[in-house]
Amino acid sequence: MREGRNEFFDNLMFFVVGASIITLLFLFQINSEREKKAFIQDMNGNLIYKITYQ
Repeated sequence: MREGRNEFFDNLMFFVVGASIITLLFLFQINSEREKKAFIQDMNGNLIYKITYQ
């Protein structure tokens, strides 16, 4: 009984971690798209932003 519960929580944690990583990658992709647009609009400010961001 106890082993079954541990397996359930392991699967739950694996799902939560996987969902978090996918969400972070998705948000990072959105930030990259915004960065490209900002680079076209404001070259000087975006260069400073890129240096501090990376």
